[in-house]
Amino acid sequence: MKSMASASAVTGDSHFLEEQMNPSRIKQYLDSSRDYDKTKGMKWLLAMMSKGRDASDFFSDVVKNVVAKSVEVKKMVYMYLSHYCDFNHACREMALLSINSFQKDLAASNQLVRAMALRVMTSIRVSDIIQIQLLAVRKAAGDSSPYVRKCAANAVPKLFLLDPDQEDACHSVIEKLLKDSSTMVLGSAVGAFQEVCPHHWEIFHKSYRKLCHLLADVDEWAQITILGTLARYIRTQFADPAPGAREASVALAQRRSAAGAATARTRITRRTVKKAFYSDEEDESQEEEIDVGGAQDWGVMAQSGGSGDFGHSSFEATKEGAGDGEAHLDPDHRLALRSSLPLLKSRNSGVVLGVCALHYYCGVLGPATAATLGRALVRILRNRNEIQYVVLKSIASMAAARPGMFSPFINDFFVKGTDADFNREIKLEILVHIATPDTVDAILRELQGYVRGADKAFVCDAIRAAGGGGGGGGPRG
Repeated sequence: MKSMASASAVTGDSHFLEEQMNPSRIKQYLDSSRDYDKTKGMKWLLAMMSKGRDASDFFSDVVKNVVAKSVEVKKMVYMYLSHYCDFNHACREMALLSINSFQKDLAASNQLVRAMALRVMTSIRVSDIIQIQLLAVRKAAGDSSPYVRKCAANAVPKLFLLDPDQEDACHSVIEKLLKDSSTMVLGSAVGAFQEVCPHHWEIFHKSYRKLCHLLADVDEWAQITILGTLARYIRTQFADPAPGAREASVALAQRRSAAGAATARTRITRRTVKKAFYSDEEDESQEEEIDVGGAQDWGVMAQSGGSGDFGHSSFEATKEGAGDGEAHLDPDHRLALRSSLPLLKSRNSGVVLGVCALHYYCGVLGPATAATLGRALVRILRNRNEIQYVVLKSIASMAAARPGMFSPFINDFFVKGTDADFNREIKLEILVHIATPDTVDAILRELQGYVRGADKAFVCDAIRAAGGGGGGGGPRG
């Protein structure tokens, strides 16, 4: 018996996921008067849901257990109901019959029960009970538990989508939640603001400084939401720190294109392989020389402002002699920029991208800040291919106007054998942007290795990059 007990303690509830159970037996457990049996039946259902199986047939057996006195049973019941309360018309009808039980649990002593009751109640998409749902959300927005207030913030967008005519009522709830001092609530409150009233800045004004000060304390996913909102707020409420930057960027691109068209030619060697027609013959390989743009091209581009520190970025071109500090910025503008810089050390790539986007589009980007942003982006570049793609696209956009940010990290943009095709093209584009007279020889040597590859599409991209035209810009073949 002791060995059986110890084995059960080790395995825990894993057998619910590994074994099969007769549906009629599960219904017997749910109909039982003992909390132990109800708990066992609910665990079987949650195991079925976790494996992706449809458990909606048990809705009528589960919903009547919402009045169970056991907190453990009630939690699992609400987990099931939050998933299936809006599954189909029959589930919605049965959920409506238990609306009084949900309202009663909004006053339960356990904060998790209150939050789950609110979540289930606001997940029922029936416009006839919208006023009851709004009343529950208003009550939860003033709850003593931050977790319940967070659930209230998450419920506001659902009610707004159900009935857009309740916009004013949703605004008042969001305004109240934005005044909250809990970091658990603020992230969801800003998310609700973005979904319901993204341009009503009069609601956001009073909470701006508080969000800047608490930015490092909220969770990482809330940081991404807040950073995006702060970027939009700064661009609409403060003066441009670099007026005329867009026009300067366009002029810079035109100069770069003109320099590429007037470049000298050089010759590089390309290896071609002629496949044997018959299986007993050997492949024939030969080398041929191809004319591409050489180092002179890159020197002309650099001297004309196309790369490195020789030319001015879209920000620097309009601020010569004015200094690249933040002294001329509004104090609130400067507060957001300085509060976000510590987040560059975050382990979440989305947070780092959010900080870099905030400074790139809303900041001054002095030499020290630009170097810090470039270093942070290169750090998160060492990640999965899908994340690499998003980061590389951001780097390509920034490098086109501010190549000096990434020039010290040129080796990180050399193509590796494990890189996906969609990342290879962007790396070639970045190499074109950040090339300087000091690094052009190393880049051309690297490209010379690429043109000997077997992938014809990539070889074409490498040749275009060697000519100063970037990767992936022409016909594939």
